[in-house]
Amino acid sequence: MARETGANLAKVETSNLPDYVKTYAENDTSKDSMKEHVKLPFLRVLQGLSPAELVSTYGVGTALFSPGDTEVVRVQSSGKESDSVKIVPVFYFTEFIFWADRDDLDGPPIINRSIDPKSELAARCKNRDTWEQEYGEKGFKGRNDERLCFACMIYDKDHPMYGILFVIAFSGGEYKSGSSFIQMASMRDGGACPLFAQVYHMKTVYRDKGPQKKWWGIDISPVPKDDNAYVEKEDIDFFSTKHKELHEAWTEKRLEVDQGKPETVSKKDGSTEEF
Repeated sequence: MARETGANLAKVETSNLPDYVKTYAENDTSKDSMKEHVKLPFLRVLQGLSPAELVSTYGVGTALFSPGDTEVVRVQSSGKESDSVKIVPVFYFTEFIFWADRDDLDGPPIINRSIDPKSELAARCKNRDTWEQEYGEKGFKGRNDERLCFACMIYDKDHPMYGILFVIAFSGGEYKSGSSFIQMASMRDGGACPLFAQVYHMKTVYRDKGPQKKWWGIDISPVPKDDNAYVEKEDIDFFSTKHKELHEAWTEKRLEVDQGKPETVSKKDGSTEEF
């Protein structure tokens, strides 16, 4: 996605549009009413038990945008990690989800969800004793799940998904990785640097924690200060505005993540095949 100034990050790529359509695209307001619902795609990391057609096409460890299944990073020949891509964490929030039992084939995959940290669902998600919860006449057992969510944007100018906003949701076995990301971002430059001005490397990595505890996760690391560790000057206003828009949507409870349905859950360590 080519650009010359940060302002172009806020616009849909128009290079392939017919000239007569470009005339209307510049100041288009036809989609403004859709802003009432802010639903972001999330980063899906393929595991061994992910859908076979995706695994055969992309391979385990590949990160995709979901929905859409658009490739973001692919595993290197070493088979232990993917290529890395630069990202900007624009906004952080926590989402709480009550997932249905996998044997409950007639109901929706998500029974309840909330982004309110003071909700009853949030309290159940934070309490180890209520992570598992029975529901329904058939005695199904659902799962209460706290997800640490970073709304990020791809910031590699040569990447085909440059400028795309998405969510990395850390939970289960990746919860500690999400907590580490929070700490890194909070303490950046002694806590003085705004979240939306920071740039990080993101890649997938293979985690081997012993029998029954193997999965592909997300690794986040700061970009060195001699390698554009901050967003560029011409982009800072754009990212500040985008942060405020997401914060407003979160405050008004209009912010939602298109989480999809996790493929499998390890009951031994709590890690999820999709997160």
